[in-house]
This record gives sequence, structure tokens and C-alpha cells, in this order.
Amino acid sequence: MRALHLCWSLAFTLGAAACASSAPPPVSVAAQPAASAPLPRSSIAAVVLRRAELGLSDEQVSEMEKIDQKREEENAAAREELEKERKQGTSGRPAAAGSGGGPAANQGMRGGGMGGGMRGGGMRGGRMGGGGFAPSGSSAAKKTDRQGVLEDRLDENDTKAYLDAEGVLTEAQKSRARDIASDYREQLYDERAIARSKANQSK
Repeated sequence: MRALHLCWSLAFTLGAAACASSAPPPVSVAAQPAASAPLPRSSIAAVVLRRAELGLSDEQVSEMEKIDQKREEENAAAREELEKERKQGTSGRPAAAGSGGGPAANQGMRGGGMGGGMRGGGMRGGRMGGGGFAPSGSSAAKKTDRQGVLEDRLDENDTKAYLDAEGVLTEAQKSRARDIASDYREQLYDERAIARSKANQSK
């Protein structure tokens, strides 16, 4: 019995030593969260990205992309126009921003929304409120105002293009597509607000 007891003790000791000497399996390190993907270029692009969910046909996607391309061209023209005004020293005047009448024209977009049916009162667009504008007349104020005017123009173009694109959607697709477009505009709004906050902090 004593010999059997010694054998069990020896086996236990060797087993414990083996466990102690073997290195524990490496703990998998959770991967750092990937940087958030860039936002789509427009409300239409955000909807097209969900084509499978919406059941969009190739023909619908093609028509929507044509409308989105036209929006891109209008955006390029708006940027060029405002850049010319900047060089001429008149870009600080919102009324001179061209069609749409500047920020005032987008009040309905911020409150009433696109077509009056967007979730939560419409797609959020136009210039952000409470952006901490610089004192009037300063170069920083003029730059901020130019940026605000441009953003209003781009938002207006995005809204118009999306409403045009809705014409190729079925009634069953429109409700979900509007939710997707509204989510995109909210994210764009938030992204701009963050960018402005960082810009103000760096001054």
C-alpha cells in the first residue's frame, strides 16, 4: 500500500510540474476596432449601398446613379462659384451664393424635411446651429460663413437629387429608402459638427 501511495504521489507531483512548466495558451488580443468607414457621398449612394435589402433592380440602380452623377456636377459648379466669390472678396455675402438664396432657403429643409415625410421631421440638412461662429468681419468668420453657405448648397442638391431618385422606386421601397437616407444625413450632420468642434479647438 505504501508503494502504491508513493506512486500516486509521484504521478501527482509530475503532473503538477508539467502543468506549471507549460506556458498558458496565448490570450487572443481583441483587434482594435476598425476606423469607421467613410460616409457615402450622398443620400442616393447610401440607398444604393443597401440595394439587396431594398430589392433594387439593375435598372433602378442605373437610373439613380445617373441622378447622383448630375448632383455631383451641380456640387462641383457650386464649389467653383463660391471659390470665385472668395477670390473676388465677396464670398462673405450669403445672398450672393447663387440659386436657392443661401442659408435662408434651407430653413424648410432643416425643419420640414424632404417632401414632408422624412422620419423625425425630415432629413437633417443645411447649416448646423450653434456652431460657434467667429466675430463678424473677421477672416475666420468669413471662412466659416463660406463653409456654411457651401454646405447649404450641397445639402439642397442632395435633397433635390434624392427626391428625383425616389421616382424610380416602388411604393414598397420608398419608406425604407427614406429611413436610410435620413440616417445618412444625420451622420453627415454629426460628422460636420465634430469637424467644426475640432477646428475651433485648434484655434
